Amino acid sequence: MKTLLLVVGLVVGLASSADAAERDKLQRAVGGFQTADAVVIGSSQNMTGVDIDCGGTACTASLYDGTATGDMTNANGRFEISAAANGTTHIDLMDAPIRFLNGIVLNVDANVDAVVVYTEQATP
Repeated sequence: MKTLLLVVGLVVGLASSADAAERDKLQRAVGGFQTADAVVIGSSQNMTGVDIDCGGTACTASLYDGTATGDMTNANGRFEISAAANGTTHIDLMDAPIRFLNGIVLNVDANVDAVVVYTEQATP
């Protein structure tokens, strides 16, 4: 019986510590709803997710590493997301964030209703 209690206690203890380790970072939306080409944030970030919402036709948005809209070049491209007409797409990158060394610059096509970028934030 003591062995059973020891094993149960060990399993519960390990599960608690694993759960705590998963919650050391949170996602936070930066820059609000973006509807046009813009600098989302002008400092180094780990992007952990992105949402896109399209109007009556399919749409696409691209994210670049930079601090100005002039930084939107193929060499600075980091991520592209799209959605179907009247649709929404969410990409969760929490397990494998994309590093932007300088900042996040967004380029959208005319059919984008909104884009939201999420970055990593330590838990309070």
